[in-house]
Amino acid sequence: MEIFIEEFPEMKIAYLRKTGDYADYEGIKETWMKLFEWEDEHEIPGALPGKPPVPIGLSHDDPEKVLPEKCRFDAGEWVHESVTESYGMPVQELPAGRYACAVHLGDYKKFAGTYGEIARWIKSNSISTRQGPYLQIYLDQPGEAPPDKLRTKLCIPVK
Repeated sequence: MEIFIEEFPEMKIAYLRKTGDYADYEGIKETWMKLFEWEDEHEIPGALPGKPPVPIGLSHDDPEKVLPEKCRFDAGEWVHESVTESYGMPVQELPAGRYACAVHLGDYKKFAGTYGEIARWIKSNSISTRQGPYLQIYLDQPGEAPPDKLRTKLCIPVK
């Protein structure tokens, strides 16, 4: 697995929050479905010219330090800077910054293993982490690829 550093620009994220165990895959799926319904109803412009919004998950809490029922997950979309809460959805600014990333291939339920590999790589390369959510940037959507071929860029914020 290739692990690399990537610099992201500031991103405006329209999102829905789910609080609870990150292993509650059905609850997370329901949150995504509500977000996609909202996007379809409002014709939300994406941040990249001519492209739809990019689906991005934000995991705010370390499940080893925070009780599972208190873990915060945002199902979000990177939207155009013109999108505001007047569209009917909360919006947050994700500051620009560096991330250690790897492309996870396969089932979303196996993200923990890839995040573990990224964390070990960060430590072995003496890189410091920084505050901020872990990101999941969905390169494929269910239905576009078989479950074992889904690609998701997983990213940990670093200094």
